Formats: sequence, structure tokens, C-alpha cells
Amino acid sequence: MGLFFGAMLAAIDLATVAFAQEHGHKPLAGLILGGYALGSAASGLWYGSRTWHASLRRRFTLTLGAAAAGTATFWAMPGLTVLAEVMLCSGLAVSPMLISAFSLIERQAPPNRQTEAMAWLTSAISVGTAVGSAAVGQIIDTTGARGGYASAAAFAAAAMLACLLGLGKLTVPPARPGREVRAVTIIAGREHSGDV
Repeated sequence: MGLFFGAMLAAIDLATVAFAQEHGHKPLAGLILGGYALGSAASGLWYGSRTWHASLRRRFTLTLGAAAAGTATFWAMPGLTVLAEVMLCSGLAVSPMLISAFSLIERQAPPNRQTEAMAWLTSAISVGTAVGSAAVGQIIDTTGARGGYASAAAFAAAAMLACLLGLGKLTVPPARPGREVRAVTIIAGREHSGDV
């Protein structure tokens, strides 16, 4: 899942720059991507401030599905203003999804291997970002920004498929009473913590 998610983020970044350039306003790409990050940061703060009764698996599946669904619409945007609005809304799913993913790993891994387990997910996202950047750069050069957004949608769908195929195999024990379980994600260089 991490590989595909990293590739999706890389595709979104590159395609947004290309889309803004195609519409004659390349400098606005940073503002649009900033809106995506702002939506993610705001939802991360909201998500972490709540006590959740839904299962961790359900929260992860729903937030990943929401991120994938939002990404699937980017290729159809008619202009920069609409794209910015849709990306702001789509970004709302990103931090809750990452917090849920890291929380699943925290519960799944043995106590003496939790750091290693979280490092594997972080590494998978980084590798996916690198490979996705190289692949999507070629696609954008050939087909333009919409091809890049279509690639992002394909990576998001692959991440969702990996989630559905693998989530049932996890054995996630409940949190021990009196023990607070926290997930930490690094987003835009800032730490956000959330109870799970």
C-alpha cells in the first residue's frame, strides 16, 4: 500500500505543476498543492482530537477510500480554480489515513519492533514517491497533465486494492486498558499525534 500511496502523491505533485503550466499559471501550482496540504493538516488535527468508536481497520479503509475517490476526479477538472477547491477537499482524507495506517502498524508489530515496522511503511512511501516520480514524469511528457492525474488515480486504486486484499490478514489486538496508543505522522515537516 505504501508504495502505491507514495507514487500517487508524486503523480499529484507533478501533474499539478504540469496542469498549472498548461493553463498559463505555473506559479499557482504551489498554492494549489498548499491547499491539498492544508486540508490534510486540518483534518489531522480534527482526527487526533476525537475519541473514535469505529474500528481502526474501518477507519483506515474509509479514509484510504476517500483519498482514492478524491484523486480519481483530478483528471476531469476544467480549470485551476475548480482543481484547487477539489484538492483542498480531497486533502482532508490524507492525514486521517496516514494516522490510521501508522496506528495499525503500531498495534500489529511486536512492542520491540514497532519502530522498525513504522520505518518500513515510511520507506515504502519514499520508494513509491521516487519510482512514481520517474514513471509519471515520462507519462506527463507524453500525454500531459491529465495523463499524470490518471496515473495518480491508478496508483490510488492499486493502494485501495492492496488494502482490501491485505487488511483481513492483519491480527490487530485491541489496545490494553489504561494504555494510550498514539500514532505519529510526519506531514509537511510537522508532527501530528492522534489517539486511536
